[in-house]
Amino acid sequence: MGHRTIVADRHAKGRLRRIAARARTIAAGTFLIAVFVGVLVTVVRYLPQLLASPHDLRDAKDRAEELGRTRTAVLAVFAGGLAVVGAYYGPGVSGSTSRSEPPLGVGCEKCRLW
Repeated sequence: MGHRTIVADRHAKGRLRRIAARARTIAAGTFLIAVFVGVLVTVVRYLPQLLASPHDLRDAKDRAEELGRTRTAVLAVFAGGLAVVGAYYGPGVSGSTSRSEPPLGVGCEKCRLW
C-alpha cells in the first residue's frame, strides 16, 4: 500500500464518520419532534379535562365552553413556553451555523464593506 492509499482510506473513514454522525443527528431530531408532537397531543387532549371544573355546570353547552376556554389557556401557556425556549436558544443556534461569516450587522477586520 502506498502513501496515497493510506491517506485516501483515512479520508474515506472520516467521511463515513461524518455521514454517520449526521444520520444520528437526523434520527435524534426526528425522535425529539415525535416526542414533542406526542406531548402536545396529550396535553391538548387530557390536561383541559383535568383542569376544567365543569362539574357545577348542568348544561352541555356550558360544559363545552368551559373545556374550550381551558384548552385555549393550556395552548397559550404551551406556546408561551415554546416561545421562551426559542428566544433563549435561537440566537445561539443561528450564530453557530456559519463560522466563516459574522452574524448580520457585526463586522470584522476582514469583512469591511467600505
